[in-house]
Amino acid sequence: MESARPEVEFSLVRGDPLHRAQRAIGLIPARGFGTGRRVLHFVVVAWLPLTLWAAWNRLLLPGVAEEPLLRHFGIHARFLFALPLFIAGERLLDRTLHHILPQFVSSGLVDAPQREG
Repeated sequence: MESARPEVEFSLVRGDPLHRAQRAIGLIPARGFGTGRRVLHFVVVAWLPLTLWAAWNRLLLPGVAEEPLLRHFGIHARFLFALPLFIAGERLLDRTLHHILPQFVSSGLVDAPQREG
């Protein structure tokens, strides 16, 4: 017989200042995380200005520039791969903790006075 799982309202992500700011400007909807919208927004804000600047100053393409931006793979890996992974990881972390944290309460590891403090 399975015991009832206590509800634990705790999140490392929801309710922090950055989450509230993103919700205020419409990046995060009332329900969910708006992961795709946020990935697109942050990639555009982080990577696109650098790429446009490089194109404007003729530093984008090989053959035109001595050190073109398109050959700096670390920049592209950070902005186009790592940044979306961090944003997607936020949602995964929240979902995983939502399932794991009740186990701490039901096992007695976290008792009532600790929950309220």
